[in-house]
Amino acid sequence: MSRKGLSGLSSQIKERLIQQALERRLRQADTRPAPFKPELKSTDTPEQYYRFHLHPGYQQLRILNEGAARLGSAYPVPISRCMRAAPG
Repeated sequence: MSRKGLSGLSSQIKERLIQQALERRLRQADTRPAPFKPELKSTDTPEQYYRFHLHPGYQQLRILNEGAARLGSAYPVPISRCMRAAPG
């Protein structure tokens, strides 16, 4: 088959399609919500939530292990035992 007889889309139609595509992109850009950016301040969160050595559970475990060491126990208190005793 010869393609010489087929000219494809006219330049007017091509220009109109390009313009419609650009307008559609602009409308979509206007309707998209702004991305969520949380404003975190280190002063808003207490240190015990992000400092491991200040966590109440770790402090309890450390106190129990220090007490076991003072009594001469060779076996420190396992973490699972503290977890079982914790409410929740």
